[in-house]
Amino acid sequence: MIDSIKQSGSEEEVETRVTTPRFVSWPPPGLERIQGTLWSILGLLVIGDGILILPLLLSIATTESRWSPGPFSDQWWILPLTTMFGLFIMLSALLRILHLLRSARKAIVMGHGRLTVAQVSIDAHKDVGFLLQGGRMYAHLDAAARGTILKLRLIGAALYSAAALWIPFGFILALFIASHGSISTGTFWDITMLPVGLCVITAFTLRVIAGSRSGAVGLKIRKTAAEFQAASQVDGWAEDYDLIGNESILRRGSSTGEKGFRITSIAFIVSMILLWIPILILVFGGAITPIITQFAIPRFSGVQEKIVRIEYMREYRLEPDYAITAQEAGDALQSLNLVGWHGLPQEALQRSPVRVYKADFGDQRVRSSNLFERYLNDDLADRDLLRFRNTIGHPALDEFRILSRATDADFAGSRWVIPFPDSLSWSHIPIPRFQSISDGARIQIVRAAMEFEAGNHRDAEIHIREVISTGFLMIDEDPTLIGNLIGAVLVGYGKEALESFFMASGRIEEAKNLHYMGEEIDRVLELTRKTRGDFAETSKFHLMASMVNDENTLRGLRWELLPQLTTLAPIMSLNKAVFGTDAGYEQWLLDVEADLVRWPAEQELFDLSRLGWLTSPSNLKKRGFLEFWFGLVFGKTGVPGSLAASVRAF
Repeated sequence: MIDSIKQSGSEEEVETRVTTPRFVSWPPPGLERIQGTLWSILGLLVIGDGILILPLLLSIATTESRWSPGPFSDQWWILPLTTMFGLFIMLSALLRILHLLRSARKAIVMGHGRLTVAQVSIDAHKDVGFLLQGGRMYAHLDAAARGTILKLRLIGAALYSAAALWIPFGFILALFIASHGSISTGTFWDITMLPVGLCVITAFTLRVIAGSRSGAVGLKIRKTAAEFQAASQVDGWAEDYDLIGNESILRRGSSTGEKGFRITSIAFIVSMILLWIPILILVFGGAITPIITQFAIPRFSGVQEKIVRIEYMREYRLEPDYAITAQEAGDALQSLNLVGWHGLPQEALQRSPVRVYKADFGDQRVRSSNLFERYLNDDLADRDLLRFRNTIGHPALDEFRILSRATDADFAGSRWVIPFPDSLSWSHIPIPRFQSISDGARIQIVRAAMEFEAGNHRDAEIHIREVISTGFLMIDEDPTLIGNLIGAVLVGYGKEALESFFMASGRIEEAKNLHYMGEEIDRVLELTRKTRGDFAETSKFHLMASMVNDENTLRGLRWELLPQLTTLAPIMSLNKAVFGTDAGYEQWLLDVEADLVRWPAEQELFDLSRLGWLTSPSNLKKRGFLEFWFGLVFGKTGVPGSLAASVRAF
């Protein structure tokens, strides 16, 4: 207990006051609410670090296969959920830290020393008062030993604090180095966790040493210091404290510099904000890829089926004319595609046709199913029949003769103005319209029916097979998926007409074979559809990559899948978004380029597709606010296909 000391100026009383052992209350007045709070704050920080950082660390620093979307795959909600929960816990810890700093600043202003505040904040077992004064379980220790124990405790607490704070800051440091340098995933783990391990091991060792020096080792139940009466005034308590034992060991620390706590509070808030910004950007990037995948990855099994259903019709193609060049075939399709052309705006990026047909095919809204048979059966309305008769001699129909006998075609070179402007991205390539081609094919079928009715069976069959051959040329050569599908439509027109032609010509067996072949293909496809089932997102990426690199895949489908893969591959997982794609990905692109590109215009298409769906060459040169922040997390600026590059498109 504190004995009241009367104010006296006698030398004897002063001598007694200096030499008589004094006891002070613990915790000091004004610091009761922060006693041992450091450990609860560290507990929150550790929990928050584990929930916030570890899932991100696992996603980034885990090496996956080239087409793997990461450890969480399509469970995209996991990272946002853990991040939100982790940030909430970290915010709670931050508020407690700010409260501790504010209380410490007030204590400094009241006259307490900084070491006193530190000693109170780590006093979870409420035994520091006994340790300072050599009471209870520390009575057998001298002042030097007790001072050493106290110093070891303070150092240990500082190391534990450093470990808890290093995890998020070390993670951000490793993230910055990884996205702007060349380190391995193992080094990423080391930068984030190795200093933490060293701090924890050292702090634990010091705590064991401090415990062994006291004989307690943390196993004894600490009695509180509540039985000591607190001093009524801080100045009096501080004066009594300074009179205890060896001042070099039990010094309270300076009571000046309270501004440092205010600066520390501000710095801590700013640093936490700067910490959370890249983490939130990282989580956004980790969640957006699976979401994009859900909508961007097409379901192309139906497309392949459309082609498989008509594949047996290839035997009805006309004999090829090897004198027809690929450029001539491309020009023929462009001329047929732009029937009724009156000039295109410069922004359309489509080439003018080499043969201009200003008169269009008219309003062809008639049902397209089996026009050959419907014409022979007088099943066409008078107005439709009149339109067909008015367009049956249209000169653009001669383009079918060129297309149907060509062996290959440079559709891209005849369709678009090459080279593309730097501002063009893949998503803004003009989509060709094939309405005129479809209308022309229907007119060609009716033309064949008219030839048949006039007794010209050979010409009628040739016109039908011209439509079929043109359709297969578009399936095999057009770099757009819609061009392939329109080609399949043309083959379908020709299939129906040819079967009706065989029946009307008395070639019953050929008609039956054609019909039964179609039914058998449908039956087989139906059986395979029932056993095919769904596949996981990971398999989809592998399947897409193999389809792009497979020459047996529909050509337009390969071109359609390529920019989707080049868009998603660099951000398919957080590991790839931060560390970048591997050398195998670059080799895959080279293999695809060697196999897919046939003409100079298609080289332009490929160079644009490798940038991704949204990125244009000019976008790579842009610098903006969002690009800056995304560039900090997701790699250097100007990297094609990266998330930072895609953000520039917006």
